[in-house]
Amino acid sequence: MYSAQTLINGDEIHVSLAQTEFLNQSTQFDLHPLIYFRLRKPLKEGAKLPLIDLKQVYEQTSKFGFRFEVTPNLTFMENKKLI
Repeated sequence: MYSAQTLINGDEIHVSLAQTEFLNQSTQFDLHPLIYFRLRKPLKEGAKLPLIDLKQVYEQTSKFGFRFEVTPNLTFMENKKLI
């Protein structure tokens, strides 16, 4: 079992996933860099994992969004000038 308890935008988020869900399925929290505890057994009744504030672990900047670079694969381009 994978369990994450964290603060995202001031809200407490609790995520519990089985191993197959964790490895094979996407969740609504995939964009956030969550820190999961890997548990061998379910927690005892009344037991709690520590709450992790992501702002204390990851540096935040004033920028947001995605940055990616596209490079063409020229091996699959047809060269009409040679034909």
